[in-house]
Amino acid sequence: MKLKFKNITKCSKKTYNDFLKFHNKKFEKKELIGALIFFLLILFIIIYNIKIGNFSLIIIIGVLILLLGFFYNIFHKQKEVEKEFKSSKIQNEEEIIYDFYNMYFDAVGKDKRQRLWYICLYRIYQDKNFFYFYTDTNHALLIDKKGFVKGDLSKFKEFISKRCIFKYRKYKRN
Repeated sequence: MKLKFKNITKCSKKTYNDFLKFHNKKFEKKELIGALIFFLLILFIIIYNIKIGNFSLIIIIGVLILLLGFFYNIFHKQKEVEKEFKSSKIQNEEEIIYDFYNMYFDAVGKDKRQRLWYICLYRIYQDKNFFYFYTDTNHALLIDKKGFVKGDLSKFKEFISKRCIFKYRKYKRN
């Protein structure tokens, strides 16, 4: 396969913090809607149990659901962010080399090489400084727009938009 584009992106604390701000702003409404649907489902279960007169189950379900939801949202997400922030990749400000080919791209770090197919990406967003190649709803590869050492940015935008027609989105920060 012929190499089309090459990018070198430095992982830093500032970059990761900028990504977290982008991610939180982008997905806060989606998480809020999910929480609202979850709340309505719990409300339905509670109302149903009130109608059949099962009050002890209502208390148990209500307390259990509130505790589980609280601990998951607060501690699990925070633990995941801290784990990534403390990773050697960010702490040592490693460089990730991205080699882009027609059907896939390789992400090469200090200790790891990963091949990703464009068709397997969840979404691609961009802002002023970065492309965010999401592999699922919570994890993304950050690609610095200034880091292209082979190919230029405008041709890369055209290239990636053709490879990921329904996944590529421009995102404007307010």
